[in-house]
Amino acid sequence: MTDREIDYESILHRIEPALSMLKVLLVDDAPEVVETYRAMLIDLGFDKRNIITASNGLSAFTKATKGQYDLILADWKMPVMDGFEFVKKVRNHDKLKNVLIFMITVKQDIDVELISPFVNGFLKKPTTNADFEHILLSIIAKKMLDHRHPLRRFL
Repeated sequence: MTDREIDYESILHRIEPALSMLKVLLVDDAPEVVETYRAMLIDLGFDKRNIITASNGLSAFTKATKGQYDLILADWKMPVMDGFEFVKKVRNHDKLKNVLIFMITVKQDIDVELISPFVNGFLKKPTTNADFEHILLSIIAKKMLDHRHPLRRFL
């Protein structure tokens, strides 16, 4: 079955109760962007108490290593440590190897082949709520349905 043949409504119905239990690290240096994505996550069913924010890659990495996160949404261009350096560090840390990483960027010349080994999905800004929801839920659903992935515990 291809992505186009998957019934996303039935998948959402199956994983929706679990979304409120997922712990999310939302990383962006623009406060208005953080609030936009926070609102989108809450609208999807994520619990606002489980959405933690950071304004740069270094702060996010510190929080990621000290906390227990299921999903990271990170901007590509950030001060102190950019998104690419951040996701490389996350993937090289044993505790964080199974965290889902969703990269969001305005950068048009992003090298997809360069970041693909480090992220589970990415989106270029600006994006629609529907695209954000479709891609994010697709990534989460695929991992939750994988018997070997730790997110399976939420089903």
